[in-house]
Amino acid sequence: MKKILVYENRKCGPATWDISTPLLEEKAFRELFKILKNQWKVYYDLEHPSIVTGCDHECKHHKPITEESTNPDEVEIYKKAKTGDIKAIRRLLRLRQDYEYEEWRIEEVR
Repeated sequence: MKKILVYENRKCGPATWDISTPLLEEKAFRELFKILKNQWKVYYDLEHPSIVTGCDHECKHHKPITEESTNPDEVEIYKKAKTGDIKAIRRLLRLRQDYEYEEWRIEEVR
């Protein structure tokens, strides 16, 4: 069985990556992180944790947050993820997997 990583949201069709080997899996998670960061800008709350007090036009892709609800641990994980730390990338993606625009899944295919 082949494993694939699937990412999609209500504004785009599915993107898939082969994750059948550890190397392919690492590459896929890195690419998904870059897409979420650069294309969908879902980490605005982590880039600017002290100024985000709710969703506005710049952070429309995430659930509403307040300054108090920004998890400081998540901010630290994000900082590590930006440096390319694969463990941090995977952890961040898993922590936020149920956020709008950040939903992904792993499927087995033939």
